[in-house]
Amino acid sequence: PGRSLPIDDQISLLKGATLEICQIQFNTVFNEETKAWECGQHCYTIQDGALAGFQQIYLEPLLKFHISLRKLRLHEAEYVLLLAIVLFSPDHPGITQRHTVDQLQEKMALTLKSYIDQRHPLPEG
Repeated sequence: PGRSLPIDDQISLLKGATLEICQIQFNTVFNEETKAWECGQHCYTIQDGALAGFQQIYLEPLLKFHISLRKLRLHEAEYVLLLAIVLFSPDHPGITQRHTVDQLQEKMALTLKSYIDQRHPLPEG
């Protein structure tokens, strides 16, 4: 999906979603027990971010985001669909075919909902 969009819209979608996509993808290597991102032989913490010059005011919400997202115990398919929802956001600047992008995002959201309903049914009662 999305290849039928004008190339300028495709570029705008990629530019607009890059940071969010990186954060969601980075969550897949986050260890909520150690509060560290485990990337192969390398391990990164919020303290590493502070040492790199990032301000604590930005790092604390980032850590909370990763802890909250990991607590959802998402399957790989859920991460992929979440990434697609973020990518196909009609709110990104420069999008000319917002309605088409909105429809793509809606399709991904409904697919994710269907997956969740099948994999994580609500308890009866």
